[in-house]
This record gives sequence, C-alpha cells and structure tokens, in this order.
Amino acid sequence: MTSLLGAAATHTAKVAADEASNMAKGNPIGVGLIAFGLGWLVVSLVPTSGEEKELAGSRKEAVQPFISEVPDAAKEVAENLREPAQEAVAAVKDSVTDAVEEVKSAAQDAAGEVKDEAQSAKDAVTDTARDDAASAKYRSATIPY
Repeated sequence: MTSLLGAAATHTAKVAADEASNMAKGNPIGVGLIAFGLGWLVVSLVPTSGEEKELAGSRKEAVQPFISEVPDAAKEVAENLREPAQEAVAAVKDSVTDAVEEVKSAAQDAAGEVKDEAQSAKDAVTDTARDDAASAKYRSATIPY
C-alpha cells in the first residue's frame, strides 16, 4: 500500500512538474506565484522548533519600538512630499499655460499674416483688372472698326 501511495505521489509530482513547465512558457509570473504559494504551504506544514519560536520572540521584542514609529514616519514623509508635489503640479500647470499662450499667439500671428497676404493678393488682382480694363478701353477707342 505504501509503495502504491509513493507511486501515486511521484506520478502527481511529475504531472505537476510538466504542467508547471508548460505554464512557465506562457506565464512566468504565474509560475512564480505558484512556487511562492507552494513554498508557503510547505513551510506552514513544518512544525516550528523551540529555537525558531525563541528567535521570533526576541526579534519581535527588538522591533516593537519601531512599529509604533512607522505610521508617524510615514505621515512625516507624506507631509514632506506634499509641498514639493504641489510645487511640481503648479510648475507643470504654469508650463502648460505658457505653452497654450505661445500656441495661441503663434496662431493669431499666422492668421494675421494670412489675412494680410489675402488682402495684398486681392489688391493685386483688383489693380490688374483695372489696368486691363483701362487698356482695353483705350485700345477700343483708338482702333477704328
């Protein structure tokens, strides 16, 4: 019976290894998460030794004073970063505003130039038409039929 259970466990482990290999080809992060979970499961199944308990207790006592300081330190860091972050936002806003004004000014200048060029072209066409009309009138008056 024991050899049958051992064979079944070996077969299951091989199948799991094959599945993990196939999964690793398409999703390495998933494999990492599965490995992490399996490691956690194995560690949770192994009983804790007295030495580990003692070491964990002494570390907990050593860390205890710092645990109460962590939230305060996090708040202090947040406060220290708030003003620079607000300044950065204001600087970006100012830069965007300046860029919008530059684009607006350039567009207005370009529109003015186009308007001036259109007026010049209109004047040139009007002058040419007037000159051609005057020339045609002069020719018709001086050439007998």
